[in-house]
Amino acid sequence: MDRCIKCDSRLPPDGGVESADVREDGSYCYDCVSPPKIALVGCGSAKVDLDDGETVEARDLYSSNYFSLKREYAETCCDNWMILSAEHGLLSPLEEIETYDASLKPASDSYIGDYEAGKWSVRTSNSLETYKSFQSVHARYVVLAGEDYVKHIEDTRDSWPNVEYPFRSDDLGGIGDQMGWLRDEVDTHHPPGQANLESFAIATDGGQRE
Repeated sequence: MDRCIKCDSRLPPDGGVESADVREDGSYCYDCVSPPKIALVGCGSAKVDLDDGETVEARDLYSSNYFSLKREYAETCCDNWMILSAEHGLLSPLEEIETYDASLKPASDSYIGDYEAGKWSVRTSNSLETYKSFQSVHARYVVLAGEDYVKHIEDTRDSWPNVEYPFRSDDLGGIGDQMGWLRDEVDTHHPPGQANLESFAIATDGGQRE
């Protein structure tokens, strides 16, 4: 079993991060290197009430407990996060926006339609590729969105080797299961470099998988 060249801990089965220093031969564990972790969070249909022309930061627009928990995970367990919005595509949580009524779910009354969904796919995929080009090559991405969103950016995921889709797990088939997983991740999260802290103790609308 390979070990981290800094802390000597065992590396995961898929290895660690290769050293870029020509004087070093080996890999670092993720806790030592701490590559950035970025969440891509599906938007929600429930929104706060706004007057015509009024705007809020995107992170404050969606009012469901489900979105709030995804946001808590993103802000607690990740270094950065972005929103996958049915209206705006890839959206910064800090961007000021008005309320809107749009969905990528065909069964929804707010479905934007097949043609617009196709345009959304191209626009958002291009935005994701541009966004990725400005991030660390070792950045890890966690997609917290349902199949109605993920399927529209499916073609780009092969160029994202460090992508996780936790909601695709067979154990997380509904919102309740997903919220339970999110709550556990947040409650057990340790900052980078403190993953083994417990061993010294005495005793992290889109989203639902259709």
